[in-house]
Amino acid sequence: MSMRKFKLMASADALQAPPSALLDRVRGEFLEMPGLRLTPAQAARLWGVSDPIARGLLTTLAETRFLVHRDDGSYARWPN
Repeated sequence: MSMRKFKLMASADALQAPPSALLDRVRGEFLEMPGLRLTPAQAARLWGVSDPIARGLLTTLAETRFLVHRDDGSYARWPN
């Protein structure tokens, strides 16, 4: 599925999407916008998910070193 299709998902669809689809969508957002930095609250609004789901997605990607959790509470791409 292309990234454009992920961006067109409605909020209700995002809540029901399997975790792997959500993780793929989040990775895609950070790959398309290299300087993107989001707090969990901003991520929840952007992806149309609850705060706990946004935190879980960001934490998972930080644990795999795709993202880094910054001192200001935001998440950004891991430095290459």
